[in-house]
Amino acid sequence: MLCNAKGFTLIEAMIAILLLTVMMLASVVALVSIKDRNVENVIRQEAVKLGQELVNDTRNQPYSIIPNGTTNSTVTRHGGGFDITFAVNQVVADLLPIGNAKSVIFTITWTSASMTNANKTYVTRTLVGNR
Repeated sequence: MLCNAKGFTLIEAMIAILLLTVMMLASVVALVSIKDRNVENVIRQEAVKLGQELVNDTRNQPYSIIPNGTTNSTVTRHGGGFDITFAVNQVVADLLPIGNAKSVIFTITWTSASMTNANKTYVTRTLVGNR
């Protein structure tokens, strides 16, 4: 009895399945990493927009109602399909020796969406003068 069948043996098929599985797992790991980086970029962009809005709001206020000192608050924004909570620290101080200008520094902090759960920070500054 002559067996002339051509095809894969069971071992060859199992090796092929193993190789495909390893390649698929590597692809999934890469996709998760890309997603995390994308989420981190969305959060950073929201922090920058928030900082710009805070600076513009401060510049549009009358000089006399901008109090010196430190103020802490939280701001929740919706971006990228999820809510992001930012901790905002505002420090206002007179610029000496000028006396008719103030320095305003906003520090915006959030918890990273990546596996490290590290705090990330964005800092923006402006000067406000007495017009």
